[in-house]
Order: sequence, then C-alpha cells, then structure tokens
Amino acid sequence: MKKFPLPRLRSHVAGIDLGSSKIACWLVAQLEDENMTVLGAGHAASKGLQAGRITDVGALETQLNAAIYEAERQANTQIHHAVLTLGGHCFQFDYQVLKAPILEGSVTERELDLLWSQLYQKDRECVPVHVIPMEFCIDGQDKIKDPRGMTGKVLMGYFHIVWIHKSRLYTILECLKRCQIQVVGLVFSAYSSGLSCLSKDEQELGSAVMDIGAYCINGAFFFGGQMVGACSIPLGGYHITQDIARGCETRLSHAERLKILYGAAIPAPNDHREMLPIVSLGVEEEVTMQIPRSLLINIIQARAEEMCQMMKKKLDEVATFQPFSCQRVVLTGGGSQLPGLREMACRILERPVRIGKPHSILKAPFTSGEFSAVTGTFFYTDPPMLLQEGSLLFPLRKVGRAPLWKRMVSFFGKS
Repeated sequence: MKKFPLPRLRSHVAGIDLGSSKIACWLVAQLEDENMTVLGAGHAASKGLQAGRITDVGALETQLNAAIYEAERQANTQIHHAVLTLGGHCFQFDYQVLKAPILEGSVTERELDLLWSQLYQKDRECVPVHVIPMEFCIDGQDKIKDPRGMTGKVLMGYFHIVWIHKSRLYTILECLKRCQIQVVGLVFSAYSSGLSCLSKDEQELGSAVMDIGAYCINGAFFFGGQMVGACSIPLGGYHITQDIARGCETRLSHAERLKILYGAAIPAPNDHREMLPIVSLGVEEEVTMQIPRSLLINIIQARAEEMCQMMKKKLDEVATFQPFSCQRVVLTGGGSQLPGLREMACRILERPVRIGKPHSILKAPFTSGEFSAVTGTFFYTDPPMLLQEGSLLFPLRKVGRAPLWKRMVSFFGKS
C-alpha cells in the first residue's frame, strides 16, 4: 500500500495547539535513528479564543505570531506549514451508515469514493475532520475490515465521524494564513492527546482519554488501535478559577494562583487550620484578609465532582456500544494536574484512572499533560498512523486529482 505523507513536509514538521489558555507552537525534526527532537518551542497566552470559538481575531493573531516567532527564533528557521490541533464546541460527533451500489460485481476504489463523497452531501455547514470506519457490510455479511475485491450488490459502511463547523474552521485558517502558516492537517485535540499519552497496548485494548482544558474537557475513546468515539464537555479548569474568585471574593488572577499553590480536589484533615492570604476585589493592598484552606478545597471539590460526574455520563453512553474503549481512563491536559483529581475520578468514574503525560521527545521544554495535544501532532503525522486513519486534508488544500478516498489517506493499514 502506498504511503501518503503530509504534503511538502520533509525533515521537520510544526505542530500548533490552539487552546483557550495557551497557544503552543513546536517545531520537531526526525533524526536518523527515528527519534524526534524539538528544534524550537514557542508559547503565548491565548487571547481571542474560547473553547474553539474565536472571539477576537486580532488578539488571536497577535498571540499566534508571538508563539510562532519564538519557535522560529529558537530553531533559526521559518515555519510555513503546520499541523493544527484544536478542541471545543466547534466540533460535532456522530455515527453514520453509508451505502453505495457495487457497480462491477466487486468492490473497487469507485465504490469507496461513492461512500466518502456522501459525507459532503449530508451536511454543508460542517466538514469531516476524522472519518473512521468501524466496519463494512456486503449483502448482509458484516464485520468486514477491508471490502476491496469482495463481490456483492450493496456496500455499507459504518463510520465514526468528527465534524467541525465550516465557518469557524475557515476563520481559524484565515487567521493562520495571515501569520504566514498553511495548515496541512487538522487533529481533534483529545485524539492528538491520546496519541501522545497512550501506549500501543492501551490503544489496542481500549482506553478513554479526557483532556481537561480551560473551558472544556475533550474526550477520545480508543479500541483496536484507533479512535472509536469522541466527545466534548463544557467544563474546564477556568470554571474552577471562576468559582474560587466568586466564593472568596477575589481577583481572577489571584484565584488562579490560589488554585495552583493550595488547591486540591479532596480535603485533608488539617485544612481548616491552614490560613491563606486573600486579595479582595477592588482593594489595592496585597493582603487584606485570610481564609481557611478548607473553604478553598470545598469550592474546588464541588466543581471537580461535577466534572467527574459529566465524564462518567459520557463514558457510560459510549460504553453501551463500545464497552472496551471505556474500561480505563487517562486524564491529561492542564486541569489534570490538580492534586487529588485522580483519586476522585477513580471513585466517581468507577474505573482505573491514571494521569497521562506525553511520550518523550528529545529536548522537549515541557513534559506535563498540558502539552499532550501539541506533542500528539507529531505522532499523528507519522506515516503508519496516516495509513490507519482518514484525515481532513482535502478541505484545506487540493491534492491533485487522485480519487477522493486516496486524498483522505487510506483507511485500511498495510496490505
């Protein structure tokens, strides 16, 4: 089977993570021993973007330029192409059954092309980011992984599809274009995080990845070596910060500091004895009052429990048709670093839970879960992964006149 690497990418590739709290731009090169090393890494606070929705194009463009410039400065080269990872409410998720007549007695590229082309006839407001075949069926014979060459009258395909709103996607692409960046691949952030955090065995046997960001939790469910489900939950670490600011009547910046320095998801016996300094709203003095740490923990605990309950609801929904993909859970993202969250999640989710960190890349400036998504873009661009899973490349740029199913990259692995 011919490999279809990302276009115009040679010895190095750039990955950009557009998050609600930060923007990360990393440039990575592949060494002769097939290891990867970071050439440059730029970061900037995210402005003008909330849960995948652009609220201020100018502010977003400024921060993007800052992150890209820093990565270019460290690598001493210019970045023109990048793989983008994104999450949030701009995505939709569903499962579809597509049909196509078998025109010449056996399944050929033409029948597969007919299946893929139906995706654009169903919803003109969205475009597919990931199209993952669960199985195929020919005249009642199911559980088919690769239908090519098989005979019959009607080909049916069962697909898991991740969509993105077309207008929001093109706004983001136009913003990156003004930063002199051409996007050559797009990855749902939880999928990218899963590629960087999960072992091959976890992807094969089944695991759920929950990437806890600032405004939302993006989830991806793996089984059989591929993503078989995805979700987005409208809660994140910033909601905890807001709760602290309201409950303690303090500034948002100080609430974030309290969460990082003293926060936890579960209480400790002596929390009521430890007093924390609080800067009141509208007051210039640095310290104006004190509160017991137990008050802070109670505020965090309430929101963390709500987040875990919503994750459990999604896990139980997916488990009805993909039970193996929900047997164990990996928490990653910036919000997963909250002390005690893993223990709370184990109790509420009723599943084994671990905190996920990205696989090591040489000279990576950070290895915490906060950078799982940007790290995953480099595992996504690896040719074997491109062979196994279909990706949105053709809505972003034309790739010759090859059949549509080839432009989406082959679904069927090695043959």
